[in-house]
Amino acid sequence: MKSIAASLLLLTLAAGCQDGTAPAVTGTIPAPAASVAPSAATASPAASAAGTAAPASAGLIRQQVEAAAAKAVTALKERDWAALALAAHPDKGVRISPYTHVDTKQDIVLNREVIKQLQDDKAVRTWGTYDGSGEPIELTFAEFYEKFLYNHDYAAPEKTAYDEPIGKGNTANNIKEVYPGGHFVEYYFSGFDPKVQGMDWASLTLVFEQKDGSWFLTGLIRNQWTI
Repeated sequence: MKSIAASLLLLTLAAGCQDGTAPAVTGTIPAPAASVAPSAATASPAASAAGTAAPASAGLIRQQVEAAAAKAVTALKERDWAALALAAHPDKGVRISPYTHVDTKQDIVLNREVIKQLQDDKAVRTWGTYDGSGEPIELTFAEFYEKFLYNHDYAAPEKTAYDEPIGKGNTANNIKEVYPGGHFVEYYFSGFDPKVQGMDWASLTLVFEQKDGSWFLTGLIRNQWTI
């Protein structure tokens, strides 16, 4: 029976070819595979990176901080209190330390509004204690500016340093502990009188912390040789 059926099938195919009609084909033709969008796991690196901003490099941060420090120290030199107020941190203000050890309990903090009015500020404040004697540093801002804060031309220093202190004395430097997320620039002079062999070195350090992608002044630290 199987051989008879096979013979009939061959005769049918031959007849179809002779009269020009193609024999019907039973069965189904497979549909083309649907295209699949790449998942998050298989997306290209460029596409994945497009949705997130890369963190700033250490080199870029240094450029930003040093540029902000240059503007701030220039404002300090020129007594441009409006410019210095803009450089100050909008929330934290600026902590002012007469020596390199930052005292978070006693050092005076000036906010932007106070800084704007420093030209006319006559208030006598206690800025800390004198090294050696321990007597209180009771001065107006103008007096403190002349005697401590800008007693040399720090805008034109002998050396500058970024995130590493140059001047070192007997007072512990705790800048990195007090400002763990900050960066600082030090403006340094090795000395002025050769007779004292460098014991009259002096520096001013500006500390910056970040807010909303910008770097703001949060610390002004005067440093010198201490007993």
